[in-house]
Amino acid sequence: MTTGRVLGLILIVACACEGKGTARDDAKTDASPTAPADTPPTPGSIDPLIQLPAERPTELAAACQQVVDAYEGYMDRVSPEGSDERAEWDKKRAAQLQMTQILCTKNAILDVAACQQYAFDHAGPEHRDELGPIMRRCMEKFGGARPD
Repeated sequence: MTTGRVLGLILIVACACEGKGTARDDAKTDASPTAPADTPPTPGSIDPLIQLPAERPTELAAACQQVVDAYEGYMDRVSPEGSDERAEWDKKRAAQLQMTQILCTKNAILDVAACQQYAFDHAGPEHRDELGPIMRRCMEKFGGARPD
């Protein structure tokens, strides 16, 4: 992952956790304007990832740790050992995981964390450039009103 992609992810995640962006914006990028509304998701679509797992933690600390673990697992799965992308991820790993933990804790919504954890656990390499939209869509779908 290039430095620009990593930094871009940080900014996208920060925006997602602040509740910026809309489902309409994501829909414009996820589907062609001519596709009928009942068209099943296309391969690589994030739609199947935006859901809650069958079992969810009941405490925020546990939920956020699961998000961090799932994010790290995803990055390890899609960044081949010995690749430039893995080397870049390894350099930024600690900072990225810490930022993920901070943003999840700040967000403080269990269902958003559960959705993000589910998405990272089930995302594939084709979702590499969709991590920000995934996090934002979880926030939009399960965020409800933000706590003060």
